[in-house]
Amino acid sequence: MDPIDGKNLWRQVRSTDAFSEAQEAYTTPIPAENGNGAEIIVVGGNYVTAHNAQDGAEIWRCAGLNDKGEPFWRIVPSPVAADGMIYACGPKRDPVLAIKDGGHGLVTTTHMAWKFAEFPSDCCTPLFYNKHLFVLDGDRQVMTCLQPQTGQKIWQGNLGVHEIFRASPTGADGKIYCISESGTAVVLSAGEEFKVLATIPMADSPVRASIAAAQGELFIRTAKNLYCIQKR
Repeated sequence: MDPIDGKNLWRQVRSTDAFSEAQEAYTTPIPAENGNGAEIIVVGGNYVTAHNAQDGAEIWRCAGLNDKGEPFWRIVPSPVAADGMIYACGPKRDPVLAIKDGGHGLVTTTHMAWKFAEFPSDCCTPLFYNKHLFVLDGDRQVMTCLQPQTGQKIWQGNLGVHEIFRASPTGADGKIYCISESGTAVVLSAGEEFKVLATIPMADSPVRASIAAAQGELFIRTAKNLYCIQKR
């Protein structure tokens, strides 16, 4: 859409063979830049697709998000694009897919780099930060740090809070900030080993908004309040 007057600049119908709830996605389209130029990456309906930002035309498509063809496999986490790679979470504990960007047509067999199935994410969008990929299994409270190009596990650990996490992790100041649905914030080190730095109960559940970081401050949205956290 034209941001000035709201008129449609282009419209692209995105085909899918998904059916029932598997057609549904709560994901956000994201921009990516590579040799193809500016792309829009979309996840949903059992596929990851890349579209030309100028006219919406589909550049490439990757399957593998719902290989069993389950009817109720909706997708929640948004894709992540970084350093020529696209990362997408399969629905309901299906693996995280790592796809090499820059292909054309169906790239499922040609551009799939690796899969991570040990502790995948059902709701939390993975975090690319400090050249590492962090995947939070919010149902089992396990964070995994992966080498983004190869999928090699660098470290893995339990957050120590037996609560469901729906919000996505946030990276800032060399740390990873997470918050549970019950309102418990957990701060991890973004370094080369797993380390919980702080656990702060904030209550005010349910909390599903991710923590935002800007200009040295953290913004935390609970069910009742918006908090700004900063150094004194």
